[in-house]
Amino acid sequence: MYRVATIAVACAMVAACASQKTKKKEDITLLQGQPLMTSLQGQPVTAAIAKLGLPTDERTAAGQTVYIWSSSTIVDGTESKCQIRAIMSGNVIGSFNYEGTNLMCMRYIEILK
Repeated sequence: MYRVATIAVACAMVAACASQKTKKKEDITLLQGQPLMTSLQGQPVTAAIAKLGLPTDERTAAGQTVYIWSSSTIVDGTESKCQIRAIMSGNVIGSFNYEGTNLMCMRYIEILK
């Protein structure tokens, strides 16, 4: 009788796990350093700030200013994050790139189209 009860409990646990909503794999895929084509290239950083808000960080790398917008959240124990970088070319945006999960980056990508 003990075995039957153990098997019944195990089956119930498997069924409960299978019935829970699962995230799509592509929603949590980590994308690293993906280039982002946008009409903001060639414009001053104020154009990006108007769309994305104030950057969360500003750095200088190899003599170029890099503006960074980042956000993250934890849902069901899984971290979703996104970082958008505007790499300046003089006083205008030379290029954008991003890294993070599809789930978080898609909202930025849609804004920047």
